[in-house]
Amino acid sequence: MSKQSNVDITSLMENTLRFAVYWMLQPTLIAISLYLADTKASIDAHTLFIVVAFCLLTLFENIIPARKDWRKSFRENVALFGLHTGL
Repeated sequence: MSKQSNVDITSLMENTLRFAVYWMLQPTLIAISLYLADTKASIDAHTLFIVVAFCLLTLFENIIPARKDWRKSFRENVALFGLHTGL
C-alpha cells in the first residue's frame, strides 16, 4: 500500500466518524435527554447523563475536531475552566 492510499483511508475514516458524530450521536443524545425529561427521571440521572454526554462529545472533539484551526490550546482550556469554576 502506498502512502497516498493510507492518507486516503485515514481521511475517509475521519470523515465517516465526523459524519456519525454529527448526524447520529448528537441527535441520539438529545433524544435520550428528552426521554429522561418526559419520564420525569431524577435530577441526578439528568445531571449524570449531561456530564457523560459532555465528556463523550469533548473526547470526540479532541480526537476528530470539526475544524482543526478552531482548536484551543491547553492554556486556553485551563483559563476557561478557571473562569467557569470561578463563577
